[in-house]
Amino acid sequence: MVENLKLRSQINVGLNNDKSSIFNPSFTSIAILESQTRNFQGAYRANQTTDGYTTSFSNTLNYNVTLKEDHRIDMVAGLSWDRFYLNLETQNYSGFPDDFELTDISSATDVYDFGSATSETGLNSIFGRINYNYKDRYLVTLTARSDTSAKFGNNNRRGFFPSAGLGWNIHNEDFFNNESFVNRLKLRASLGRTGNDNIQAFSYQAFILL
Repeated sequence: MVENLKLRSQINVGLNNDKSSIFNPSFTSIAILESQTRNFQGAYRANQTTDGYTTSFSNTLNYNVTLKEDHRIDMVAGLSWDRFYLNLETQNYSGFPDDFELTDISSATDVYDFGSATSETGLNSIFGRINYNYKDRYLVTLTARSDTSAKFGNNNRRGFFPSAGLGWNIHNEDFFNNESFVNRLKLRASLGRTGNDNIQAFSYQAFILL
């Protein structure tokens, strides 16, 4: 391998499998409200099953070099892939004979609000960053990344986000008085483009009924 060059690969996998079953006796406030809304009498049971997974895989290259003792350059480049899948199923049961003994779903006489929902998204990214440092006084940072999100339509899934920053460590200048009550003084400025995909999956397929 090249000196000062480091490769890092990382993979993360998360699994989700959750089941809940809540029985609400007829005398509880939530059962009374639900019975009025759904037009039934007595207790009800709410079942919910959630299963899914998340995966994340990334590869990054790091390289740093110092030239003539005064010039330090740090570079990072990488790729990442993220996936998310979630499936949700719900069932509500009513018509139980009593509030305490016959409370399993086989004792119910009615099933209502049976529903399901599935969400699947992905994000692919390419990114890079260069940091230049001269005598720990003058700093330059250049960053760029390209993200492709499955949450958007096919014609608008990719975004490019460049940025640049300048820094000045004034406290490292010869003219700076080290005996001053200020022991660290830095001036920074940056400009860039940002974005996010903080929307629900498949929102681009929404339609309006007229």
